[in-house]
Amino acid sequence: MVLDDFTGEALAAALDALSDAQVADFKAASDAAARGLSAQEQVRGWVRAVDTLAARVGG
Repeated sequence: MVLDDFTGEALAAALDALSDAQVADFKAASDAAARGLSAQEQVRGWVRAVDTLAARVGG
């Protein structure tokens, strides 16, 4: 979805134009992606990166 401009009115118009099926599809996609994008999962990559850096500087 691309808006005509950056106004609240343009956003409201775009949201009003969504069908029930489109909203359901967006919700399903969000639910499917939620676990992998959660902080609980994402923090693992940061822990590995920080541990690697710490090991390089003798920490």
